[in-house]
Amino acid sequence: MFGTFGSEIILHDTSEQYNVYKAHISRSAMGDFTLSADKKKMVISDESGAVKLIDVKTSKVLTNYKAQNLDNVYYVAYNDGVIISGGQDRKVGVYGATKEDYYIKSDFMVYCVGVSPDGNTGIYSSGEENNLQLFNTRTKQKGDILVAHKTPINQIKFINNNELFSIGNRHDIFYWKID
Repeated sequence: MFGTFGSEIILHDTSEQYNVYKAHISRSAMGDFTLSADKKKMVISDESGAVKLIDVKTSKVLTNYKAQNLDNVYYVAYNDGVIISGGQDRKVGVYGATKEDYYIKSDFMVYCVGVSPDGNTGIYSSGEENNLQLFNTRTKQKGDILVAHKTPINQIKFINNNELFSIGNRHDIFYWKID
């Protein structure tokens, strides 16, 4: 699966070396996309703040979410039906965790987000100090702040519900174990 800044997605068959499809998804430049764990669905965001859930096999838009971000979405994460977006407008959008989608206001642009495999724990880059803020996606309650990065965080990956990695711009890699 490839995504372009022109907001096209391309499903490429590597064994046969051909494009299964090339689909134009949005009028705005793509911000980020991510695949579900089973690789059957993908989430796409763009500079308008829009977030879409797409069927990978057909490229059909399954859900157009009401945008929680009002501006450029830098990063999206997706696990167990929960989508988290982070963007230039200093908001963390949360979709599918509760009956109504919501956002959390941050004090700085949100460059990176993550969500645990069970969808219960969210995390986002927070503040100019390059910290990571944990929160419960169901209750919206903020939890611990993870402090150590010296540069902006550009990657957050959970390896299970209680362990994750975060990566900074200088390729600093941190391993975290959370309760």
